Amino acid sequence: MRKLTLLMILVAAAAVALSQEPAKSSSSQSEAQKTAANSIIGAEQQFWEALKNKDAKFFEANLPDDFVAVGYLGVLDKTAADNLIAKTPCEVRSFTLTEFKVTFLTSETAFVTYKGATDGSCAGKAVPTVWASAVYVKRHERWLKASHQETRAL
Repeated sequence: MRKLTLLMILVAAAAVALSQEPAKSSSSQSEAQKTAANSIIGAEQQFWEALKNKDAKFFEANLPDDFVAVGYLGVLDKTAADNLIAKTPCEVRSFTLTEFKVTFLTSETAFVTYKGATDGSCAGKAVPTVWASAVYVKRHERWLKASHQETRAL
């Protein structure tokens, strides 16, 4: 009896899973999503420009209070990230962001991935190319960067 119940649960779960709509590809994004994706990509480029210019005020104004970053320094909250921007011994001459992909999890939450290459150095060492991701949330009609993560590209 127990095996039969387990089998029925598995069949029901499979039926529900198979009846779900497949995720929409970026080519089938709505016009609103395309506009939002362009806003998010533009915001990400502005963050990198602010990093280049050591503009902590931009970060303060465009990160929500519950922001979290994960990187080689560990897990940083908004205050730690803001403080790090102005104090980091880095010189960024230029940067290039490519291979953007924006995926909408909800109408007010988006996940963006991309590749970032930097011409610059930190503490005398060249800044590596990274694969980055960020979560953006729409709050009060603005897209804010709620999370950022980077992994060194091979």
